[in-house]
Amino acid sequence: MTPRPPKPPKTQSRSAKSTSTTSNFRIAERPKLEGGGHPHVVAVARRLLTEMEQALASTEEHYAASQERLAQLLSASPAVIYSFKATADFAPTFVSDNITSVFGYTPAEYLADPSF
Repeated sequence: MTPRPPKPPKTQSRSAKSTSTTSNFRIAERPKLEGGGHPHVVAVARRLLTEMEQALASTEEHYAASQERLAQLLSASPAVIYSFKATADFAPTFVSDNITSVFGYTPAEYLADPSF
């Protein structure tokens, strides 16, 4: 009798979602055991989770830097930047902080009254 070829390792597709990114990865389940008797899949999963955490941290750093840059641009603008709801009472949804230096009102005062 000829020996049967070994079965390929079982694989599972996983999807990890965060607030800003989605990462797809594959975990191969292998019957081999590494030091301490843990299945190889645990080591692979730990490595992938570490990589995902590093990517998420990097994304959060970029987001924070973008938010800081946006705040600098809005405060340096000579114009007051604002937005409104597109329905119902057309209440304001955003106003830049420089409304105080231009008109003397705080953003909270402006946003609190839909008919301002």
